[in-house]
Amino acid sequence: MKSRVLAGLLLCSGALAQPLSPFVPSTPPASSAPSLAPSVNAQSASLGMLPTPRISSAGGTTRVVLDLPEDARYSLTPTFGGLRIDFANVSARAQGTTNISGEVSSWQYTATASGAIATIFTHYPLGLSGGWRSFELPADGVTARRLVIDFAATLQGGAQDAPEGTVRTVPPSSASQVATTSVPTLPLPETTAPVGGLIPLAAPRIGKSPGSTRVVLELPASSRYSITTGPLGLRVELTGVTAAAQAAQQVSPELAEWRFEPTASGIGVVLRTTFTMNGRGGFKTLLLPPVEGGTLNRLAIDIAPAIADTSPLPLTEAALPRFTLPVRIVLDPGHGGTDPGAIGTVIEKQVALDVALRVRALLQAAGAQVTMTRDRDSQLSSNKSSDLAMRGGMGQAPNNVLVSIHVNAMDKNAVMRGYGVETWWYPNAAGSGGLAASLQAQVIRFSGAYSQGLKSTSLAVLRNSKIPSALVEIGYTSHPVDGQNLLSSNYLDRVAAGIAWGIRDYLMPGNASLPDN
Repeated sequence: MKSRVLAGLLLCSGALAQPLSPFVPSTPPASSAPSLAPSVNAQSASLGMLPTPRISSAGGTTRVVLDLPEDARYSLTPTFGGLRIDFANVSARAQGTTNISGEVSSWQYTATASGAIATIFTHYPLGLSGGWRSFELPADGVTARRLVIDFAATLQGGAQDAPEGTVRTVPPSSASQVATTSVPTLPLPETTAPVGGLIPLAAPRIGKSPGSTRVVLELPASSRYSITTGPLGLRVELTGVTAAAQAAQQVSPELAEWRFEPTASGIGVVLRTTFTMNGRGGFKTLLLPPVEGGTLNRLAIDIAPAIADTSPLPLTEAALPRFTLPVRIVLDPGHGGTDPGAIGTVIEKQVALDVALRVRALLQAAGAQVTMTRDRDSQLSSNKSSDLAMRGGMGQAPNNVLVSIHVNAMDKNAVMRGYGVETWWYPNAAGSGGLAASLQAQVIRFSGAYSQGLKSTSLAVLRNSKIPSALVEIGYTSHPVDGQNLLSSNYLDRVAAGIAWGIRDYLMPGNASLPDN
């Protein structure tokens, strides 16, 4: 199964393993790397005007270079849709470019009262340190100060060397991903709404990224909203606004339809998805303030089947009741040592071990005895076949179950088809199918991830075990949205809780004889 490793991401990850140095501005870049060459706009930058960015692409990475005035100050905000840079002590002319590269969809400048905003829109969501890396080269008497930003889905680093810049580490407030959510009054004066009247609501703005669609509703301060989820999509109830009934169909691969339905107090916005929602995942919301000079807040709703629940998991929900009988459990974090497993947004061997250690802590706290096939970055044998056989061979009595933990990936030409959680089993021992079903159900319950269901095949680690065994694929590192789930410690907590609860539910008296179906 790991033959489906994302080959393109492997190449990109290897090429970017070493951070680019900000201390060699005079050294020409390698011919295969995006260019850092100075431009004729450097002189205009010294006058306080932000020049057009210089953009180049190579090897799955796009580089954006901004020439800066000496006294420029800035902050960088990574978001689901790209990177926002707020500048002070500079000015800019409103401009932009679209259809740039496989990593960057567009960029735009917006002038503000205190400076300028540069927004670089990406085809995938950014984390605080994932998907981008920036550093600054100082002026050297020949070239201006340069802010250099590299974008690639597999890139890690964030802001590395920005003496005059800061990174915002607190994302915009977001509505909770629960079935029904109420949000308090938006932060603008009530006087923006006519007395006794409703403000017209514009049609939603739609943004499309690989694997995800963003719907943006522009709302006045007088508006309130609540969100209700169902298997066919979302309904957003808005007050304080009005609009005629209208709709659009076949909006994107994720959004089948949006529709306005007038109500007595406002508008109902129906967002019908192309996939079945489970009430915990499939969407997330951001409440954004008005743009500079604007008066309308923005409710951004991201829709994607690969979006999981990344909210913090309360310890009271994760903790297991104590086992009433002695139980012995084998946990197998996949790969390790010289075998990294799948490489994409995350490296499989690292995440598999991280989750296994979290599962072990939950099980031990409930009184279980846990054996790990590895508890560090190691492997049992340098020979892959022997390594897998040795892992499976630990599935022997008196141990009760063996659970192997992995991260999935797809080939580059099929990357958008791979996301979510799936559990594999093999009829190596009575009860393996029941264990797999319990694991799959509980991981989906805790994480809200898309369920790829149960699958059966002759995997070596399962085939060589003599006790009930299952292998859980907790997400796809190759997918632009699912990869972001795997970067979230909250998501990993939820996956670990699901695995621990799945094991406990299976081992409770009366459950161990579940049929293999």
